[in-house]
Amino acid sequence: MIESKELVPGDLIILAEGDKIGADAQLFEANELKVEQSALTGESVPVLKTADQKAETCHNKHDSKNTIYMGTSVASGSGKAVVIGTGMQTEFGKIANMTVKTTKDQSPLQKELFKIGVFVAKITLVISIGLFLIGIYFQGYSAVESLLFSVAVAVAAVPEGLPATITIALALGVQRLARKHAIIKQLSSVETLGSTTVICSDKTGTLTKNEMTVTKILLGSDKQISVE
Repeated sequence: MIESKELVPGDLIILAEGDKIGADAQLFEANELKVEQSALTGESVPVLKTADQKAETCHNKHDSKNTIYMGTSVASGSGKAVVIGTGMQTEFGKIANMTVKTTKDQSPLQKELFKIGVFVAKITLVISIGLFLIGIYFQGYSAVESLLFSVAVAVAAVPEGLPATITIALALGVQRLARKHAIIKQLSSVETLGSTTVICSDKTGTLTKNEMTVTKILLGSDKQISVE
């Protein structure tokens, strides 16, 4: 019994019921071996594994029948395998690496606010330059006076109440969702959720709790206990 950090490719591991698999490995012996790998593939029931060397390896499919994966566990049976990947070279490691490289995109609301900000800035800049030139060449103001007036107009054109208005609108959306028993962590997610047209989920329920529980216990032919 050793820690998974001490495993290296080429090591032989012996598997028994209840063991946690510490590395990706290829089976060379399997006796009715079933592996619980819902955390990786979403399978709702343990998967039967085989030592058939003709089966596809983990480099092709996550559901390879002769390969076991780090982070999964042995549900039943026994077997022996040779380690082929550890750490970031495992399937879990590859997923973790992709997660780290994922860049956070702006929400639809943030994109629209950016467009509005750019549009207002351009219009304000054009008007301010126009007023500055008019003040100097047509109204006879000095450069300093004309500049101060142009800057004052530019500051007045900034929609200072817009952030507060948007925050209030999003807060009201959060309250409405809370009444529907939906908790939102970020205010910007409210508008993003409102723009959603398709929600993809799995049929097994493993995206939610990844667990099964007893709901009824039958005692004989005429008695039963309901479990909540």
